[in-house]
Amino acid sequence: MKKNRATVHQYLESIRYFFTTDFGIALAIVIVWQFVMSLFGYVIDITTSSALSTGAPNLHEATGLLGHTYRWDSGWYNNVTNHFYNNSSQPASTAFYPLFPILVVIVKMLFLGHIGITTAAFLLNTVASWLAIVALIKIIRSFTKNDSTRWLILGVFIASPVAFFLHMIYGEAVFIAFGFWAYWFSLQKKWGPMAVMLAFVSASRLPALTFILLCGLQYIQSYKWNIIKAVKSWKWLWFLLSPLGLMLYGIYLYFVRGDFFAMVHAYQETDDWNYYHFTPNIFYTIGRSVKTLFDAYFSKSLDIGLLISHALPLVALAILLLASLYALFGMKKKGIPLGIFGLASFIMFTINGHLVSAHRYVLPCIVVYIALAVLAEKYAIAKYLLYPVLFASMLIQSLLIVLFINHYFVG
Repeated sequence: MKKNRATVHQYLESIRYFFTTDFGIALAIVIVWQFVMSLFGYVIDITTSSALSTGAPNLHEATGLLGHTYRWDSGWYNNVTNHFYNNSSQPASTAFYPLFPILVVIVKMLFLGHIGITTAAFLLNTVASWLAIVALIKIIRSFTKNDSTRWLILGVFIASPVAFFLHMIYGEAVFIAFGFWAYWFSLQKKWGPMAVMLAFVSASRLPALTFILLCGLQYIQSYKWNIIKAVKSWKWLWFLLSPLGLMLYGIYLYFVRGDFFAMVHAYQETDDWNYYHFTPNIFYTIGRSVKTLFDAYFSKSLDIGLLISHALPLVALAILLLASLYALFGMKKKGIPLGIFGLASFIMFTINGHLVSAHRYVLPCIVVYIALAVLAEKYAIAKYLLYPVLFASMLIQSLLIVLFINHYFVG
């Protein structure tokens, strides 16, 4: 009897210890966060959707506790999980990279097909968000010394106006998890695990190129920017694995669609994204959004749609730009890879002739969280200013969730 009690006590102690580790703390945070998001989303779905819905088309309308997670891009992902890009009636589905839908299918298989896409995606996003937060904690710790600063920045990440996409049937959580871990491994000079993470990232979406750039710069910096020494070392060969996911996706598309670059040509297959136009003059693109807002304001036609499609992206991009410049010039040598990563991301998010969804694309940009963490630890006023920012972010996020569930495009 005493032996059994001792075993139970050891078991409980192990659990208690686990929840004092990065993995345990992050898991507790994610479980609570997912519970709150699910409850809030469900209540909004059953109380407002009939009154506020714009009637935007969906390939499928999910119901139940997680029905609110199925909106907009979720329909495309559902199509991929069912047809694996073989559906000739949806040629534009190739714009949605395969990692997220493949993992959703794997989760469904683990449950012998007894769960649908909403439950499978929820479980997947819960795990991915958990791992992303663990990586973020570890990354911030390598740049700061104060525990309270780390938790504050973690709050900034979760309270970001577009962080709710981690809860929806979108690929954000998976992309961020692999991207953050790739960067963490690069900071630890663990090039093999880093390359594996990057291979998965490249199968997730095109902005993976910026994470490959970030880790590549981190590799060169580990040789004190001596490119000759960096190339002479065999370790650079690990980077050959980085684009593997993208390459395999292209090869698969060649066999099922006859087009290796079908993921790029997908934007020509539908009118949904006719605002995509390669525009190297990013200043023109940014200026046009600013002008659109001013014209709407003075003509008294400014509405929530314009604010979401223009104002939010502009604010997010401004934050990204400022964080990148601070990393470059205010964080000394350690911030150079991050600064270049941020500037490359800024260009990538504006080079397509529009800023739509740019605020969502900024969410994985790790430079923002690191720059804020360093600033908050260095300047007390910066830390205190983050609290009202957190409050405002949560209010905006709540509004975006309500609109998203009611079929308004919010990113």
